[in-house]
Amino acid sequence: MLSIKRTLGLTSVAALLAASLSFTASAHNHSSDGYDKDGNDIISIAKGDERFSTLVAALQAADMEYALDKDGSYTVFAPTNDAFDALPEGTLESLLEDTDQLRSILTYHIIGEKISSSDVPSEETQVETLNGGSVRVMASYGTVMVDTATVVIADIEASNGVIHAIDSVIIPAE
Repeated sequence: MLSIKRTLGLTSVAALLAASLSFTASAHNHSSDGYDKDGNDIISIAKGDERFSTLVAALQAADMEYALDKDGSYTVFAPTNDAFDALPEGTLESLLEDTDQLRSILTYHIIGEKISSSDVPSEETQVETLNGGSVRVMASYGTVMVDTATVVIADIEASNGVIHAIDSVIIPAE
């Protein structure tokens, strides 16, 4: 079950709102549990999808390429190339040189458990990331938000979790 911290002190469990986003371009075979039965892990899927080439390059620069190719259960809020392109000029280049900050930002996009779009509640919820911070997630009218980013492609299944493509790079608060 989704381990989350409710915002605003809410204690009741909200009804889950299934997001209507789906990944229709996937050519992967999936088992009944939703995982990719061809054994394609998160990093293999990202490497095979040109929309994530900047993310893959950032993972390689941060020496994190192999962090997402092992067994486990992860959720990756994966910025698309367009999301990286939308950063202010010089930001990406600066991050590629500062691997500590780059690792912090990349791990801010990763949750240590699988969270499908249908698991995202309709009220704002805090979810802990691998960098120790937390992101706000919320589903509303078929749209899933992660902090200020919108999920543009949901539920790309992998053997070790799920990828949700997002339209902006989310930056942890200092």
